Amino acid sequence: MTQFYFIRHGEQDWDSIEKYNLKGQAMDLIPLTDNGIKQAKKASKDVRIGNSNIIISSPYTRALQTASIISKETGVDLHVEFDLREWQSDLNFNYDSKDQLIELWHDYTMHGGVYPQDELKLWETKENLRKRIDSVLVRYLNYSRVTVVAHAEIFAALVPVDKILHCSILEYTKI
Repeated sequence: MTQFYFIRHGEQDWDSIEKYNLKGQAMDLIPLTDNGIKQAKKASKDVRIGNSNIIISSPYTRALQTASIISKETGVDLHVEFDLREWQSDLNFNYDSKDQLIELWHDYTMHGGVYPQDELKLWETKENLRKRIDSVLVRYLNYSRVTVVAHAEIFAALVPVDKILHCSILEYTKI
């Protein structure tokens, strides 16, 4: 049995998107705010995280920065997992603004993450997201305690919660 500790990344610096005129996939390069760094340092003090055998992280900057802070503070090794990336709002990676991202998110939530019959959408379905995340987690079942730093929607696909705050910790057991 493996105990997973899911940590949502720290607060991200949305202002960087406009400052650097980031579009599409480049929007995933934004770093943490100073507050996000403090959130990550605080999360690293949680005994559950310090007792983890390994930390795995999304490759997106905000998650990887959070995970690297936690790894440094705890001394727990960090591995990057590409499939822990955020829910894909646009499977073609072509969205070009925060407004379009929000529009795609609203469409996804309106449909409960399921494509309406006879319709194709740009976004990744909740079922495909679950399968993608599960394919990562099963590779770590040989560990007893694993910290996973990633994104709210990833965790919400596995754990029924309404809201996941930055650097909050959710427990998830997988047998």
